[in-house]
Amino acid sequence: MPTRIYPYLGEANIAISAPENLLERLERNIEERPIKGGYEGIVKVEEGEFREIKKDKTFKYASAKSNCESSLKGYDYFRYNTLVRTIWRENDKTFHVKNHLQDDETGALKCFKNIYYSLPQSREKSLIHSSSIDLNGRGILIVGGYRSGKTTLTFKFLEELSAKLVEGGNTLISFKNNLKAHYLPRVLYARLSTISSSPYLYHLIKDINCCDAQQTIDKDALERIILSKAFHVNAELCFSREKLHELFGRNVTCSETHINRVI
Repeated sequence: MPTRIYPYLGEANIAISAPENLLERLERNIEERPIKGGYEGIVKVEEGEFREIKKDKTFKYASAKSNCESSLKGYDYFRYNTLVRTIWRENDKTFHVKNHLQDDETGALKCFKNIYYSLPQSREKSLIHSSSIDLNGRGILIVGGYRSGKTTLTFKFLEELSAKLVEGGNTLISFKNNLKAHYLPRVLYARLSTISSSPYLYHLIKDINCCDAQQTIDKDALERIILSKAFHVNAELCFSREKLHELFGRNVTCSETHINRVI
């Protein structure tokens, strides 16, 4: 399988080994372009037998349990009672992922972040429940509680003031050399209420298959909500960073910004 190395934040070279089609999908959520050279950690991804999720509601929607198939510490992840992926940890810097859903970026990106968190470069950084944007070279950190409107305000900055998104929901903050916000390699999300009122994001609810990301709730449930226009329901759509560029017709994200204001 091909292997690509990404210089995350210019601080850590992290490699991903995966089938070509999945690598392309993962790369749509990573700001850095691949480089050649050595790496400090690697995520190895294989695709097992693809499975259709069986909605047996006698089981939890999402669950995990220890995997005993290998000498490595691992966990099986389930949607209802359908095994969707297994993740094994060889050490802090080597993870193995086996996917049973097609085009599933979730596990690989999670392991990518975990490798970075294990490195010394991450020690002066913290995750803060907030969104962050760059407005004409000035960083703004938007903080607030759950469902307080952070994401809606963030996208308003993008739509009306041509700001760039650094991160939505949880921002990686550096406290060294002034306050700095960094993006995380993961899919983005917005609630349906935010998407339905946005002239740019609205295209996502016209065709949820174009979102370029695994969804956190069942596709048929999303389709029922959209068909009935019940956008007040607490549901969201996930989409890639690259998809956001396509929706806005311009480069609308960046990897980091110095924080000048907190709101």
